[in-house]
Amino acid sequence: MYFAAKWNVAYDEALHDSTKRDGKAYVGVKKATFQNFLDATAAAHSCPRVTLP
Repeated sequence: MYFAAKWNVAYDEALHDSTKRDGKAYVGVKKATFQNFLDATAAAHSCPRVTLP
């Protein structure tokens, strides 16, 4: 199964700013944000949880 997201440019910039432009921190925040989206979507549709690698 594949999941994708198209990030809003303004939101993406806010994520960069919130991590002080630290690449590793940015990736962690972006991954956590997408995981939260997946968790909420799975719960809303009674689907099993999918964990990102």
